[in-house]
Amino acid sequence: MAEAILNGLIKEIQADRIDSVEVLQIRPSTLFRTSVTPELLARWRDYKVVFRKGDPHLVRLMLALKTANIRESNLKPDVRAGLIFYPSNNRQPVAVYFDGRGERGQINNIPVSFGGGLLAKVRAAVPLPF
Repeated sequence: MAEAILNGLIKEIQADRIDSVEVLQIRPSTLFRTSVTPELLARWRDYKVVFRKGDPHLVRLMLALKTANIRESNLKPDVRAGLIFYPSNNRQPVAVYFDGRGERGQINNIPVSFGGGLLAKVRAAVPLPF
């Protein structure tokens, strides 16, 4: 299911049907008494940038996401970064979240494990300060 969502997102980017993407991040060194969920990331973020349709960062993100090696997991991650893609056709946004090391995360509400250094590729595609 998570892989199908990601593949659908890649097709939407290729077809230029993404209006914007929000990049959210919390400093990796920040400690919390609870695990950070996607909802808490949206409230507690230290960094937010928005890229609009036509920005070259969207193509770079797509190329990074194409290399994703994901496996669905049962473990909810402690989220530290997220990418929220907003389609232009008023469809449901697609969110990709990462833990601090980029090894685990979520695609929408589905916990996943990432292989292949996806977070490092995302960091190379978009300016993340942490």
